[in-house]
Amino acid sequence: MYIKAEVTIRCDCMLESYRKEIYACARCGDCRESVKVESANKGVYHVCPIKDQLGFDSYSARGKLTVLRAILEGKDVDEDVADLFYNCLECASCKEVCISQLGEGIDVPAIVEAFRCVLVEKEYIRPQHKPLIASIKNYDNPWQMPRYMKAEWASSFNLPEKGEILFFAGCSSSLLTPDLAQSVIRIFETLNVPLAYLGKDETCCGSLLLRIGAVPEFEKVKKKNIDLFKESKAKTIVTTCAGCYKTLKNDYNLPNCGITVLHVTEFLDDYRKNHGLSLNPFPKKVTYHDPCHLGRHTGVYIQPRNLIKAIPGIDFEEMARTKEYARCCGSGAGIKTYNPQLAVQMAKERLEEANGRLIISTCPYCEANLRDAGAEVQDLAQVYANLLQPGSTSETASQYLELFMDYLQHHIDIFSEIKNGGILLYEIENQFFTVEQTKKGTEIKKGEHDKPDLLIRIIPRGVEQLVSCKNKEEYLKMYKYLYKETHELDFEVKTNMFTMARKGYVSWAKKAGLLSI
Repeated sequence: MYIKAEVTIRCDCMLESYRKEIYACARCGDCRESVKVESANKGVYHVCPIKDQLGFDSYSARGKLTVLRAILEGKDVDEDVADLFYNCLECASCKEVCISQLGEGIDVPAIVEAFRCVLVEKEYIRPQHKPLIASIKNYDNPWQMPRYMKAEWASSFNLPEKGEILFFAGCSSSLLTPDLAQSVIRIFETLNVPLAYLGKDETCCGSLLLRIGAVPEFEKVKKKNIDLFKESKAKTIVTTCAGCYKTLKNDYNLPNCGITVLHVTEFLDDYRKNHGLSLNPFPKKVTYHDPCHLGRHTGVYIQPRNLIKAIPGIDFEEMARTKEYARCCGSGAGIKTYNPQLAVQMAKERLEEANGRLIISTCPYCEANLRDAGAEVQDLAQVYANLLQPGSTSETASQYLELFMDYLQHHIDIFSEIKNGGILLYEIENQFFTVEQTKKGTEIKKGEHDKPDLLIRIIPRGVEQLVSCKNKEEYLKMYKYLYKETHELDFEVKTNMFTMARKGYVSWAKKAGLLSI
């Protein structure tokens, strides 16, 4: 009784802590259909996959927030309310487009998680989720499979249980797609990088527990895992599951424990930049699906794409909706268990954007649901395990990127309207550099950024014309010409108009003649 009372207070406080955000919703409707600026090449699109399938406005973010207002004001929780809040993917698509709170957006996924804790306390947990909780308690995995099976995939490898780099295989990779877990080991063996693995002691990360509101159970799993990680002497944990990655990095907050958490794509891309990678050709038409936990929740967009583009002979084409605007696969936050037919229907919507191409992704949970919808899917780690060869090759720097960076270094005044915190990401011949306004001034450096305000793509002919400009006035005229009249320059707005105006981009665009307001 004491534990239950403690949890009741805690869960009620969790919801109460979001009162300000709940009341910040102005019911503008951007979480239903979001009108993005023309330069984002998105037009009008539907935001919430659940609302698209079930139809009623109550399933949208603004609908849920309206219901929560009523609950904070005294409305009773009932079965209909519980069904409404368990029909949510927590995919964060609504948060991405929300312009409330001066463009910061309302953290709807966090609010839904907090309220699900209340639902569990009030015994409105979904019957379909109860076996998941019992399985994690009894077997340390949600799939009702014996503990000894968790490490069977690793029986042919001689992996130590302690080491600086620890592989957290996760339940889905270990038990449902063991080839994926084995692929990670093969990659590290090819690179001759030592890797440790907890073996049969590895337990579930608890992501599903947290998403469905079983917070007390999650806290127990979290404590157990943190103790295991400390005992392993790990300084870095590598995962291949996007859900495990988000949970360990954000919900465990392992960086505060002195442990770095990396998705295998982050590790591989960093290795590629520092040492180079030798890969066999892969002459297939592919596209990439962004998992919500790896993308919108943790901001890993660039590394998987770098790795795909680095494969010789590959024909890579983005889906219509990518990165922060990518459509969810439909299986997250307990939906796959609660309403599997709905999950598959949402996956079919995503599948249509693949245009018959092989889908590469980086989350076993997404991949399983997409396969259930009829997709041909491979995990990027599996692709790399089959293509990677010993040795390394260095990437040739783009002369046009170097030329344009040098030009901008000598024409810093081009960015005079952009205020502190402004970040522009330039892409030239599949290579990147950033222009960032800091307190120290304008900094131009090679590399990418997970959260730029603008992504600007320029082909070599466009670079040649821009660098021929003698001053800012000529540059702005040429910029407008290239954007409006040619295909040599294009850009995507990666943030909302509040932020764009606050950072000075609107003033810059008016000077360039891109806006007439």
